[in-house]
Amino acid sequence: MNERNGEGMEDVSNDHSLPLVRKSFHHHEISSSVHATPILSEHVKTSSASLNEYFENIKSCIGVGERCKTLLGPKALEKLFVDPQTGEVLITNDGATAIQYMKIENPIAQLFVDLSKAVDNQVGDGTTSVIVLAASMLEEALKLIRSGIHPMRIVNNYSMFNDIIEKHLTQFQSFKVDPFEENSKQLILQLVRTTLNSKFSSISFPKLADIAVDAMSTARGNRNLIQVLKLGKTTNSITFRGSSSDDTALLTNQVLLNTNFVHENEQEGMVLPSPKLALLLFELDKPKQKTSRLDEHKQIDSSQIDRLLKEEENYIKKLVIQLKKLGANMICVQENLSAGYQAGISDSAKFWLQKSKINCLKPITKNDISLLSKAFNIFPISSIEKLQEIIECDDKTEKSKYLAEIAYAKNVYIGRQIYISLGQTLKQALLTPLSFVILSASTQSSVEELERAFNDSICIVENFFKSPILVPGGGACEMSLSAYIHFLKTQQQHSPLQQLIMESYCNALESIPHVLSQGFSSELSTPSSILNELRQMYRECFEKNESSPFSGIYLSNRMAETWCQSSSPIANMKEKGIFELLHGKISQMKMALQTVQRILKIRHCFVLTTNNNDESTKH
Repeated sequence: MNERNGEGMEDVSNDHSLPLVRKSFHHHEISSSVHATPILSEHVKTSSASLNEYFENIKSCIGVGERCKTLLGPKALEKLFVDPQTGEVLITNDGATAIQYMKIENPIAQLFVDLSKAVDNQVGDGTTSVIVLAASMLEEALKLIRSGIHPMRIVNNYSMFNDIIEKHLTQFQSFKVDPFEENSKQLILQLVRTTLNSKFSSISFPKLADIAVDAMSTARGNRNLIQVLKLGKTTNSITFRGSSSDDTALLTNQVLLNTNFVHENEQEGMVLPSPKLALLLFELDKPKQKTSRLDEHKQIDSSQIDRLLKEEENYIKKLVIQLKKLGANMICVQENLSAGYQAGISDSAKFWLQKSKINCLKPITKNDISLLSKAFNIFPISSIEKLQEIIECDDKTEKSKYLAEIAYAKNVYIGRQIYISLGQTLKQALLTPLSFVILSASTQSSVEELERAFNDSICIVENFFKSPILVPGGGACEMSLSAYIHFLKTQQQHSPLQQLIMESYCNALESIPHVLSQGFSSELSTPSSILNELRQMYRECFEKNESSPFSGIYLSNRMAETWCQSSSPIANMKEKGIFELLHGKISQMKMALQTVQRILKIRHCFVLTTNNNDESTKH
């Protein structure tokens, strides 16, 4: 930070004289009205121990931000985490994941973990930049507090930036896109690629962005209709077995089930054209009668066994005849977890089903039954009595609610496992368009990182369909907002305190492009010179009342473009296709601002004890 802000800040916490405040901000021009309005607070005159505790809490938060800076941008490096108990290794450069696994002892710094999670859930992108921005704001606020300004005065004045953020980014930096235009898909792809640029998947899985966009387009923006199949299983900490990244693919208009047919002769190359499917929520077995422990010890002769077997056979035959009358030649049965995985279909049922040419899958889960019901627009049959009621009904429309003709049923190999693929007809695909995404990698950690990147991509596309308004990336929004606030400071009447706080917030905003500029290696340009050039560009833009240049820090992972960038990384982000969502950018900045306000208001930290009679322990 000293590289951007000129000389280092002097420790003026013990001297509350006004000239020292002007000295600590000597690189900014402050009007002579400073002497007229005192900006130092009398409340800062507390014990040195209390102040040191307060400063240490803020420094802990700043330290978290420093550790996250290497995760920001296309040139970001990854972090490796090792579980000391199991030895499990996690490699990631995802901000939300990394900060979750960091060892953060200070309870106040834990608020950064909550901040990153909130951004990840709401936006899906910017989990690293929001931490870096919040830490830079705390660093700048700490300088003001050391100079004698009370934290509450900083907190209260920070509130004025909420309206400025939304107003400026909406009017000056954003541009709306029609998501249903022909060329909108290319913009969505660029948006997703911007999100994935800093992740491992952008290099190892270059087609992930296309898969995410195609999946959401097929599902019409409804992420609940996208199912993810993960491959790559780690057997132990040294050796592993998995799949190639080339197996990562998108399957549309079909349902994949991790099961197989119950009959062994139907497991190899089985293809059923246009089967009629029914879903059953009851077992294909005779219901067991409840018996007492005394009954279990009674001797049963052979005649009783024959009678029980005959009753079971007659029961199954009647049930199979009813399924045949319904018109079903393929059924799926929900598993009975209490009785075991294979408890839903008896051997007698398997025999009579095969004899009646009714294909049956091994019992599947409740979630799979729900997915099939949604995909093929049919209701599951809840009981044998309900099945009899449907057969006796003369209304064909009522029967069609429980029986669906699907496109096909076949078994397919994905990786090293066999799956059943059930295809949707054109009508079914129009009603409920399904997408199955196969994520494949050589190791389990790679699969998990790939899944996190895919979830971020899906979240970005979903938010785009809700609010298709984009802003330039590469630190353009932060630099533009910093220049705009500096312009307001010089053009409007503000108190000396407000001017100091506005200038400190400008410095914090510039931390994002400053970190990005550090990823550009050139003998001709330094991070400071790049930042000065970008700052001057935006400030002249506001002084001359010109439109936004959309300029930011452009860093490419492609070797051909890297060689061309020899002098400066500053480029038009709109022309380079580096975009972010307006809604996401506003949310990131506001959430960082609110978190910093909350941290600055915390003076002491206490740990609650389990015994109500004991006093709480203060940290």
